[in-house]
Amino acid sequence: LGMHGAAAFDADDSLYANSSAMPSEQVKLVRRLIESRQAAGRLRVAVYCASTVQLRILRDVLCDAVGAVWLFEGSLTAAQRTETVRAFLRCDRGVLLLSKAGGEGLNLCPGCEVMIICGSLPWNSTEVDQAIARIWRIGQDQPVEILQLEARRSVTSAKLLLHNDKRERLERATRDLDYSAFAKEDASTWRLASKLVCELTPCDEFGNFVATADALQKEREYAALC
Repeated sequence: LGMHGAAAFDADDSLYANSSAMPSEQVKLVRRLIESRQAAGRLRVAVYCASTVQLRILRDVLCDAVGAVWLFEGSLTAAQRTETVRAFLRCDRGVLLLSKAGGEGLNLCPGCEVMIICGSLPWNSTEVDQAIARIWRIGQDQPVEILQLEARRSVTSAKLLLHNDKRERLERATRDLDYSAFAKEDASTWRLASKLVCELTPCDEFGNFVATADALQKEREYAALC
């Protein structure tokens, strides 16, 4: 995957076999985590990754080692998606691999209390939050474990910094005007930025200010007076 890129896997299926024969350390770690959670009695585990190619590689490595394995991706029909979730929640031991398509609209509880987030991450933290909400939601009656894998000095690390910044600072500032998470030197800047945004005025295609109804009325009054 690192040598050829994800796009090459669509044209050459043999790359999947090569990747399964030489699994990465992260893939090995995911397998060990799943096995450890199942040994602790949490027999159904969900795994989220933004890359379908990475999930297919993981599926081939996990096959038979952790029970039944399902891949939930965008190509599934509505009936197939429903049956996949039902089969996962009915199984004695298994893993459900979730792509972005499975990160929204699914209810995996009760029945699943563990989610591992690995591989490629989206830049938008909301997509990850939506995936977590598949098991951490109303109706869940067991403690939930969310395990986020992060390689040091990786793109994932950079994305997670942005995700945390959005959750801890930007969302609170834009939603509640709460700037307590900002340093003093930053807080005034963000307050000014939000004030400027509220005072923005739309322009037409020529870059001129769009006349408001009040301005048009005054223009008509001035023309009548003249």
